[in-house]
Amino acid sequence: MKIFIVVGLVFLSFLPSFPQKNYFQQKLSYQIQVKLDTSQKSLSGFFTLIYTNNSVDILHYLYFHLYPNATKSRSKTALGKQLIYANNWSLFFANKESRGYIDSLNFTIDDKPANFTVLNDSIDIGLLYLNKPLFPGNQIVIKSPFYVKIPTCGNSRLGYKNQIYSITQWYPKPAVYDKEGWHPYPYLKYGEYYSEFANYQVTIQVPCNYTVAATGILKTKEEIKRIDQIVKHTLSNKIFIDTTVGYKTLTFEQDSVHDFAWFASPRFMIVRDSVVIDNQTVDCWAYFTSESYALWKDAAKYVAKAITYYSSMVGSYPYKLATAVETPGLIDGGMEYPTITNIGNYSDKDDLFFVILHEIGHNWFYGIL
Repeated sequence: MKIFIVVGLVFLSFLPSFPQKNYFQQKLSYQIQVKLDTSQKSLSGFFTLIYTNNSVDILHYLYFHLYPNATKSRSKTALGKQLIYANNWSLFFANKESRGYIDSLNFTIDDKPANFTVLNDSIDIGLLYLNKPLFPGNQIVIKSPFYVKIPTCGNSRLGYKNQIYSITQWYPKPAVYDKEGWHPYPYLKYGEYYSEFANYQVTIQVPCNYTVAATGILKTKEEIKRIDQIVKHTLSNKIFIDTTVGYKTLTFEQDSVHDFAWFASPRFMIVRDSVVIDNQTVDCWAYFTSESYALWKDAAKYVAKAITYYSSMVGSYPYKLATAVETPGLIDGGMEYPTITNIGNYSDKDDLFFVILHEIGHNWFYGIL
């Protein structure tokens, strides 16, 4: 996001004065299975969420973010109203096919049907009523299918253009519950996402010729070999052509992050680098299109420099990878997610290095810290 790093440094200076005795974080663990349908521009998924109440309060309901609904209405969501106020009429005049939504939700709690309702005045927020009170220290298992219509690019960070898919803010996730209570913020054009930290295991089905860059570690051995082949082709400035048909299943895992994002395309070239932080190797990646080869061929080195810089100046990077992804036309500037960031259109190497440095920095401000 376009927020000066100095803001984070100022924030740091106030850390000692924060009250600590009432601090807690809810504990979440996700398992998500999702399939990308490139013909219908949609996602079909199912999630299982283990939610542990670490607060001292008894909970009777959970708020959920339904961020794909932000573009469902032309003018009735917080995003729609914000765009109109800013004299941006792109969503207001968007046709139905270019707008997105999430539906087909059918919640259960501990395998028993549960009552879920979407708020009338904020359709990108829902309320899940618990079948019985959730006492401090106890946990529940929440499950639901979901379907997402992916919007065209331009009005939210979720979207697609030219065979590149930006799958962000895409699954139902609980709002944060902290010592101040619930924070069910709607989706807005600018700003950060206040989200609970969680462990993720995400299984993604995509067409066989698609390459996926995602939060977390890729666990699928066959795809790891395929990525190695793409890297070899990229080093020779050659496009890796995959004629395989059908679908493949990829698994990614990551602990202790506040979000999960992924990007998919059959057009990606890939370069990689690495850096050692506190005796742990951090793999640094860059995914980009062939049209941007000259600009992006050193981008993995930019990621490595960013990881080294912030680790020395702020605190050690705790994850095993960091990735920058070019998503031209899908975003202005860049947008950060845990272990991965996507970058828009750039034509100057210095500008690209700066935006990668900036967006990688958001792994600390507000994530790691």
